Amino acid sequence: MIGEHILTLGGQPVATLKDYLGLTTIQEASNQKIKIEVVFHNLLFDLNEILKKCIQIKEKADDAKDYITSNRMDDFLQNYSKKIWMLGQCIE
Repeated sequence: MIGEHILTLGGQPVATLKDYLGLTTIQEASNQKIKIEVVFHNLLFDLNEILKKCIQIKEKADDAKDYITSNRMDDFLQNYSKKIWMLGQCIE
């Protein structure tokens, strides 16, 4: 879905794990045993990072009058906001 949309905009989506890891701002977890509370906090942090990126993409799309991309981001914003709220309720 996202890859196809990038192609329709004339871009080239990344296709390898190496490429994704080179672009992400989310830190890869270390290979060690951790407590579930740490997992929840790390997940909450990562979801907030993704939400921030979605907001940035939406703002750029709105500025460029790219309404299709903006609309797609609305769906992602709603989805991630709900996940963040639900996870936050579990942590409290």
